[in-house]
Amino acid sequence: MSEATEERERRSSEGDPIEGGNVAELQDVSFHEARHRAETARGLAFLLAWVMAMSVGVHYATTAFFEAWGKSDTPGASPCMPVDL
Repeated sequence: MSEATEERERRSSEGDPIEGGNVAELQDVSFHEARHRAETARGLAFLLAWVMAMSVGVHYATTAFFEAWGKSDTPGASPCMPVDL
């Protein structure tokens, strides 16, 4: 370590206290329960809609992928699903 770095570390450990800002009395936090519930419900509705849309998108993307690669008969090869209907 260089002398300048050691000097800086020594000063920082012995230095002035850190300014904490203005300390005042605690006040009640304004909280609107109805507004919070509405925002949460809206956010969850959008999240669930996005999850559903992504699920449909992945379904169609994989179907298109299998169709493009000539693997569209893959689900019919399952022993759970007979080919001859």
